[in-house]
Amino acid sequence: MKRFVRIFLALCLVMLCVSLFSSGCRQQDDRAPEDKTNLAAGLSRLVPQGWTLYDEIRRFTAENLYEKIDGRAEFYLAYDMVEMTFAGFENPNDDSQFIDISVYDMGAPTRAFGVFSSERSHEGMVLKLGRDAYRSGRTATYGRGNIISRSYHRI
Repeated sequence: MKRFVRIFLALCLVMLCVSLFSSGCRQQDDRAPEDKTNLAAGLSRLVPQGWTLYDEIRRFTAENLYEKIDGRAEFYLAYDMVEMTFAGFENPNDDSQFIDISVYDMGAPTRAFGVFSSERSHEGMVLKLGRDAYRSGRTATYGRGNIISRSYHRI
């Protein structure tokens, strides 16, 4: 039961993250610089109680996405990814427990859906968190509008 609660909390964190930020995203990347800063600030407020933000929240663009997801960057760039914002949270009492959240701004809902549907595992469990959500192993993915949010956790 305790494991279920932890997984549920991780999924809620992902859903909250996407809900907070997808409503403010436009079709193209014409957001003001402060909107992008707000995404990072919003992620920093999602730190679970008793946990810490690991390192700093980072933004990746087409020029440096390979630094975070080497080997998979080309896939996202083929769909014209605008940027990816990453935050990692860790349990200071148990360094083996963490939650990594990646928020991909795909620039348009059709591109986000393309990524979502191409990466979705048919063996993954559909999550009732909206139209586009699933879990596969330790990864939960949620899509809304231009945004794909993915969490990977070990809790």
